[in-house]
Amino acid sequence: MGIEPKFVAEAMCEGMYLPEEIIALEIDILRTLGWRLNGPTASDFIKHFIELLPTGFDEEVASSLHDLACEKVKMGLLDYRLSLELPSHLALASISSLFQDINDEEQEKLGLSSWISRISCLMATSGLGGFIIWRPVTMKNEDA
Repeated sequence: MGIEPKFVAEAMCEGMYLPEEIIALEIDILRTLGWRLNGPTASDFIKHFIELLPTGFDEEVASSLHDLACEKVKMGLLDYRLSLELPSHLALASISSLFQDINDEEQEKLGLSSWISRISCLMATSGLGGFIIWRPVTMKNEDA
């Protein structure tokens, strides 16, 4: 859907701007935004959450975590019900599910528990979706 610059200039701006000025401003806005017009995706949240790992965390492991978590999100989005969830929730769920097989002592040693707690607090205080449960919940297959 498109709106003609002439309509914007005449009807919406009451002739205060020329159509060429509307186009120039629109291009300036798009360039400033880097043409990123959609909201953040789960992959965007994963990237930012990985950046919050404790200082000194192995970069290779962090990169693997990022890739595996993004892959889990892609797989999860094949389930329509999960596509309705907030991207921040999908991101944290995909990351936390990677730690299911790591015992609590090892998680503490790696600083993962405090990292997940920091992310949860960040989400709760920034309007990204509120309270997050650390351990992933296994969904029951309702079709069975």
